[in-house]
Amino acid sequence: MSARASAVTPQSFTTFGELLRYLRERAELSQRELALQVGYHYSYMSRIEKSERIPDSATLMARFVPALYLDDQPEWTARLLKLAETYQERTPSSTALPTPVAPPTALPIFDLSASNLPTVLTPLLGRDKEVTALASLLARDDVRLVTIVGPPGVGKTRLVTHIAAQLAGSFADGAAFVDLTQVTEPKDFLTTVVEALDVYETSEIPLMMHLVNALRQKNMLLVIDNFEHVIDAAPQVLQLLSKVPHVKALITSREALRVSGENEFTINPLPVPPNAKEWQAEDPLTFAAIHLFSQRAQAVQPEFQLTPENIDAVIDICRRLDGLPLAIELAAARVKMLTPQAMLAQFDRRLDWLARRARDSQAWHQTLRSAIEWSYNLLSESERVLMRRLSVFSGGWISQSAEAICADAESSGSGVLLRREEILDLLIQLADKSLIVAELAETETRYHLLETIREFAREKLEQAGEQIDIQNRHLAFYCTFAKEAEVRIEGADQVLWANRCEAEHNNIRAALEWSVKDNAKYDKGLQLAASISLFWIFHSHFIEGLERINVFLSRINDISDKLLRAKLLYRSARLLYWRSEYLRALDLCEQSVALCREIDEQRQLAVALYYQGEILVYLNDLTSARNALEESVAMCWQVNAPVQLSASLASLGAVLHKQGDHAAAHAMLEESLGIATRISVQWSIVFASRTLGNMFRLEGKFAEAQSHFERCVEIANMMGDRINMGIALSNLSNVTNMQEDYTRSGRYAAQSLRIFRAVGDELEIPFPLRMMAYAAMHSGDLTRSRILIRESLVANRGLEHIPGQLACVVASAKCVLAEKDTKKAITLGALIETRMKIDGVRLMEPDRKALQEVLAQGKKKLGQAAYESAYQEGQSLELENVIMQLMTE
Repeated sequence: MSARASAVTPQSFTTFGELLRYLRERAELSQRELALQVGYHYSYMSRIEKSERIPDSATLMARFVPALYLDDQPEWTARLLKLAETYQERTPSSTALPTPVAPPTALPIFDLSASNLPTVLTPLLGRDKEVTALASLLARDDVRLVTIVGPPGVGKTRLVTHIAAQLAGSFADGAAFVDLTQVTEPKDFLTTVVEALDVYETSEIPLMMHLVNALRQKNMLLVIDNFEHVIDAAPQVLQLLSKVPHVKALITSREALRVSGENEFTINPLPVPPNAKEWQAEDPLTFAAIHLFSQRAQAVQPEFQLTPENIDAVIDICRRLDGLPLAIELAAARVKMLTPQAMLAQFDRRLDWLARRARDSQAWHQTLRSAIEWSYNLLSESERVLMRRLSVFSGGWISQSAEAICADAESSGSGVLLRREEILDLLIQLADKSLIVAELAETETRYHLLETIREFAREKLEQAGEQIDIQNRHLAFYCTFAKEAEVRIEGADQVLWANRCEAEHNNIRAALEWSVKDNAKYDKGLQLAASISLFWIFHSHFIEGLERINVFLSRINDISDKLLRAKLLYRSARLLYWRSEYLRALDLCEQSVALCREIDEQRQLAVALYYQGEILVYLNDLTSARNALEESVAMCWQVNAPVQLSASLASLGAVLHKQGDHAAAHAMLEESLGIATRISVQWSIVFASRTLGNMFRLEGKFAEAQSHFERCVEIANMMGDRINMGIALSNLSNVTNMQEDYTRSGRYAAQSLRIFRAVGDELEIPFPLRMMAYAAMHSGDLTRSRILIRESLVANRGLEHIPGQLACVVASAKCVLAEKDTKKAITLGALIETRMKIDGVRLMEPDRKALQEVLAQGKKKLGQAAYESAYQEGQSLELENVIMQLMTE
């Protein structure tokens, strides 16, 4: 460390932003990396480091302190909190969010009094990058033609008007504007240009020659708006530019001209926050869509403000309008009559009420519907048919999906027959015309419709009378997809297929929702739910999986296919298991086992018995669990099911370990891990490694346990297996605590806590909170430790988890001891040790260690007589009263 670095102390900093930047750089984190760890948008971090926005103290303690590795550095934490408090004291509080201020333009504005450019009185928002990029592009000598393309309502006209106004001074003859809105035939293109430029027309010479003569000596920027419906006139643009060397053309169109020398510039919708529920973690006005809504709303209702009461609704509106400026402006104009919250309630009719009566707007810009209809009417009949059928997809599609669902059978009686082999070309054409979005990935291209365009296309699908047929095709396709995924997700390429399922999850949701409606094929939905439930288990979608599968479970007795019923039952049981609903899970599993025996389906019986055994372990019925798992193992050997065999062996090994047969348990786990490695099934490797690590932990071999848990985390992270990753991280916080690496223990605990909260695993949440409390305690941050202990206690209380509540009292005793109240620490320790003996409760290793330390250190500090007196006093305490006091401190 340099002399300068070693001389830096917390008191060296006088502003919050300076200190945060120093701590971030010291932790070797970029702004983006820190933002990711604390749940902020990266663009907001620069504002924090300029002290323009300061997180509250709770956020700093819960998020920033662990991310900056300050758990064991209370002096830096205290300084960070002090500077944050100083800022907040200086800043007046307000319930309204700050009014947005329009950014300065990128370039100086040219005198446009003699130009025919449209006059715009409102600032351009959120397009600084586009303005800079276009200005640079048009400044290049080798660039003569730039075409701005984008979907309806994205703001192409507004952008070129702004650019032309700023760049006019760079051309000797300024800029000229040609509006093609009213032109419907390519043959009228040159006439419109001549009229816009106010060039005197004669009948003696052709229009092209006349226009060339007028522009030959000119140096100007020619702006041509709405070229898409005269697209066949594109060669005339090229011909004109080739003969007027000092003229550049800036064109807007919903598809590129496809002529030589063209520079295509795509303009996308405005950025919106990814999740309305997380807006507090970043300044919503840093998003241009929110800024635009606020500004336009204030234009019609000056007293309008973004407030904590309406900001969620505004964010949701902007997100559901895809960040399209036209749609956002139309919505904002309604605040005179509707609150943002009321707008959301009417969102199913947004294509109708998103309208304005601005007299200076073209008719097709006055409603969102007409803007989209304008583009739709320019399509060929085949393109229209495909576009409306694509509306059945939710969350996008790949070309193979579109071919399977949208193509017609050769015998179809449809007026327009869409052949499978032409779907890809039509997709490309729709993407070229900015009506669908193409996203390039490493191995495939994924397409999607903006939601506003998708709603319009769905209306067209209904009007065409095709909705039921296409929805059922969609359902059948994803039923087939799920059946294949169910097989592949247990194989060597399970990571690939789990990711595919994640990419198609919205389509699967849509198919399931359709399957229970009238005219839908319910049996396909049933098969889809049964198959895709394995993905829900592997990727930790426990809450959603249960909600969706319960729809079909409510009609379980109506299912004639007993194998399908058995699968639904044991998969539902597994989802309930991860939600800690063990008794209901056991009931469903027993039903499934009985059905499998009835139909003599051994492969499925092996799975059901495995799930049953896992549930019985948590219910502490080890004998029944062992019987079920031994039968599952035998069945797996019999039907050659290596994936299930690996899992059943691992669980059986865990049971043997609990029963005291450690040697047999380890042998079984090694066999399980060997099978998983041999067949290259990553989930099985994760499960076997986690179980083996847990056995080493229970034996007190913490270094060996750590090695297995670290391997588990690495593979689970690659797979996206959040629940196993969370459990392994939680165990790592345990074993590193036992090895007295408290800083690392706290970091592991914080990571696991984020995962458990994300997947909704309430049972697992209290333990990492307590581990974080121990880490804070050992770093000297007793205030943070107390907060974390209280959170853990409240969570355990809600779960009615007695060992967890006792452990929190132990952690409190440890904290009290650190605060020098030795007698109170002894009384709390005595209370818990007594209850453990009476109730037969066993605490986790870090809590047992903490209890031993409290009693041993307390006895040393107080002496034998005082210790015994305090211990007896603790034995007489009422546990309920102590817990209630700790929860309210």
